Amino acid sequence: MSHINIGISAFRAAQTGLTTTASNIANAGTDGYSRQRVELAAKAPLSGNTPAGTGVDVAAVSRFRDAAVESSITAGVSGKAASEAKLATMRRIEAILAPSDYSIHASVTEFFNRAEQFASSPSHTAGRQELVSSAAELTAAIRKVQTGFAKVKQDLAQEIETSLDRVNKISSQIAELNRSIRVAQANTQSPSPNNLLDTRDKLINELASLVDIDPRSLVEGADPIVAAGDSIYIGDTSSTLSVEYSNGQPVLVSSSGNRGVDVRSGTLGGLMDTWYSTDLEVMSQFEKWSVALLREIDMIQATGNAGNGGFESLSGHRGIAPNEVLLRADTIYPVNSGDLTVSVTDGAGARISHSVSVDVETDSLTDVVARLDAVTGISAGIDPASGYVSIRADAGSRFDFVGGVDSLPRTAAIAGTAQPVFSGNYTGVSNDTWQFEALDSGAAGIAEPLRLRVTEASTGQIVGVVDVGLGYGPNQPIAVADGVSMALAGTLQAGDTFEVQVTSQPDETGLLAALGLGTVFTGDTLSEVAVAPEVAANPQTLAVSRSGPATGSQALQFSDLRSFEVLGSETAEEHLASITALSGSFVAAVERDIGHRETQLDHLQGLRDAVSGVDPNEELLLMLEYQRAFQAASRFVTAIDDTIDDLLNLIR
Repeated sequence: MSHINIGISAFRAAQTGLTTTASNIANAGTDGYSRQRVELAAKAPLSGNTPAGTGVDVAAVSRFRDAAVESSITAGVSGKAASEAKLATMRRIEAILAPSDYSIHASVTEFFNRAEQFASSPSHTAGRQELVSSAAELTAAIRKVQTGFAKVKQDLAQEIETSLDRVNKISSQIAELNRSIRVAQANTQSPSPNNLLDTRDKLINELASLVDIDPRSLVEGADPIVAAGDSIYIGDTSSTLSVEYSNGQPVLVSSSGNRGVDVRSGTLGGLMDTWYSTDLEVMSQFEKWSVALLREIDMIQATGNAGNGGFESLSGHRGIAPNEVLLRADTIYPVNSGDLTVSVTDGAGARISHSVSVDVETDSLTDVVARLDAVTGISAGIDPASGYVSIRADAGSRFDFVGGVDSLPRTAAIAGTAQPVFSGNYTGVSNDTWQFEALDSGAAGIAEPLRLRVTEASTGQIVGVVDVGLGYGPNQPIAVADGVSMALAGTLQAGDTFEVQVTSQPDETGLLAALGLGTVFTGDTLSEVAVAPEVAANPQTLAVSRSGPATGSQALQFSDLRSFEVLGSETAEEHLASITALSGSFVAAVERDIGHRETQLDHLQGLRDAVSGVDPNEELLLMLEYQRAFQAASRFVTAIDDTIDDLLNLIR
C-alpha cells in the first residue's frame, strides 16, 4: 500500500501544481496579484532497512514577492498622491490669480490709471467719480479673490474629512483581513492565504495613497502595520483618525491618543501640507499685499483735505475692542507706535496742532481716545458696542488730520509787539517743532537787519535764517523753508523766541485707517472691504490736498502709489505679478515632482512584474510539466495495480 500512497502523493502534487498554474494564468491581468508556485518536499522514508522515500508533500504554495520593491512602490504611491493633492489646490489658486480682462490685475491697473487722471485734474467731478468707481471695482476684485481662497479652504476641509473617512474604512478592512489571515495560517489543513495576503497588500497601497506607511511594518510578517505619522496601528483591530478645529485650523487626532498628528505623505498629508504651508504662503502674501495697498489709500484719504476746511464731526467705520492693548487688537490694518496729529481751527481761523502719542504695547483704544478728548476744541468717544470712534468739534470750530504748519505759534516768548502768522504747504519729511530766535532788535520792514534764526527743536539743526528787516513788507508772507511762509508785523527784541509745529506725517500710527476715520474704504476684513458709503455717494469727499484744492498734493499721492514700493522693493503691480508668478512656480514644481515620481513608479512596477507578474507562456510550460508528472504518476499507479493483480492471481 505504501507504493500506492507514493503514487497518490504524486497525483496530489501534480494536481496542486496544475491548479496553481491555472490560477496564475486566470489572474495574469488581475491588479495586485502575485504569481504563486508550489513548493514540494520529499516525504521521509519509513523506519527500517528500506531507504526508499515514501512520496512527495506539497510543503506550501508561496507567492513570488520582492519585499524591497513592494515597499518602494508603497512609498512611491504615497508620495505621488501627496503631490497630486497639492497640485489640485495649487491649480485652483493659480486660476484665481491668473491675469484676465476682469482679474485683480486689471482692476489694479485701472485704479492707477484713474488715479493719474484724477491727479492731472483734481477739480473735475468726472475724474473723482471715475476714481471712486475704479476703487469699487478694486475692492470687488479683492473680495472675489478672497471668496475664491475661502472656497478653496472650505473644499480642503471637506477633502480632509473625506480622506479621513477612507483612511478609517481601509484600516478597518485591513484589520479584518489580518484576522482572517491569522485563522488561515493557524489551520494547517487550509491552503496558504496567498489571495488574502495579495488583497491586504492592495489595501495597504490604497491606504498609502492616503497616509504614510512606516516601511518597517511592510516587512513580511510584521505586526502591526504602522501608518499616519506613527498614529495608526493596524493589527487585529485598528486605531482611527479624526479632525478637530482650533482657531479655524484643522488638527488631526488619533484614537491612540496622539493629537496634532503629522501625516507625512499621501492625499491626507498633501491636503494638510497645502493648508499649512505651500499655498498658504500665496494666500498670505496676497492678503498682505491687499492690506498694504488699501491701507496706503486709506491713509492718504484720512490725512487729506477735500477742500471743506476740515470736519465738524467724524465717525469711524471700523471697530476696535476698547480695552484691548492695540498691539493685540484685531484690526484689518496694523497700528504702530508714534504720534497722531490733530489740528483744530477755531472760529477766528487760528489753527493749532496737537500731537497725541500712541504706544501700541501699553495703550488701548480707550487710552488714545481719552487723549484726543482732552484736546482743546474737540470731543471724542467710543461706542462700547461696536468699538467705533467718533470725534466732534466744538461749536464754531473744525478739525483735521492733514498736518502741515500751524497758523499761529504754539508758544511765544516775545518781548516786542510782533505777532507772526504762518501759512503754506509744508513739504518737509519729518514732524518737528521749529524754534525762531530774533538775532537783532527793531521793527519789521524798518530795522536793518532784523534776522530770525530757525532751528529744529529735536536736533538743534539750523533750518535757515529769515530777514524781516529793511525791504520786507510787514504782514506779507516770506518764505521760511520747505514750503512754509511767515507773515510778521511789529517789533522784535534780540533773544525773542517763538515756536511753530510742522507736521509731514500727521498719522504715524495708521490708527485713522484702522478705525475707518475719514477713509476711502470700509470693512473689518478683506472679504467685506468696500468703498465707504459717504465716498460712494459723494466723490467730492475725496481728498485732493492738505492745504487747499489748488495744490492737488493728495491727488498726486493717489497717483504716486503706482510707483510706491508697497511691499519690499516692488510696486503694487509688480508685487501682485510676483505673487501670481509664485503660484505658477509652485504648480510647475509639483508637476515636475509628479512626473519624476511617475517615472520611478513605472520602473518599480517593471521590477515587480519581473518578480510577481504572470507570464502565460512560462505558466503553460509549467502546466505541461505538471501534466506529464500526473501522467507518469498515473502510469506508476497502473503498474502497481497490475502487479498486485498478478500476485493475487498466483495466490489463487
